[in-house]
Amino acid sequence: MKIYSEAIHLFTQRCEAYLKEIIVKETDLKLNRSRFEINKYTYPIHIVAFTQSDKLGYFDPHTYQIGLHQNLMHQATIPILKDIIRHELAHYLTYISHPNATKPHGSEFKDTCLKYNWNQSIAKAQININQANSEVEGDFKTQKIITKIKALLKLADSDN
Repeated sequence: MKIYSEAIHLFTQRCEAYLKEIIVKETDLKLNRSRFEINKYTYPIHIVAFTQSDKLGYFDPHTYQIGLHQNLMHQATIPILKDIIRHELAHYLTYISHPNATKPHGSEFKDTCLKYNWNQSIAKAQININQANSEVEGDFKTQKIITKIKALLKLADSDN
């Protein structure tokens, strides 16, 4: 089920910004405002949030959407969230280049990860968020507080 709230809207906007950053900095793809280009065809950049508990993310080839679990908003550090986005982008790019690939994490998927120099952790099918957060430099709670403080300082500098 897809869900929507102001917090979810902000989360998906932030994730779309991360996705665009990944496309620009880590791939050879041309980025337009809300689409990227492969072989003169453009594909949409669209992220949705969902509540299904058995997975952290998905790519839907029928709607060209990347779905992220709503709990990532509160549980994942920015580097881990970006890795999950990379993983789902790899599914997206694999689908475009190999629409008949038989295995979701098969050789075509792994080749896509290698093509963009994404490490083994991107190609994995599962991740333990708590363990992954602990491996990232810094404390998760501290990082969340720092992010909120930066947002508040940015707001204080604005005319609003």
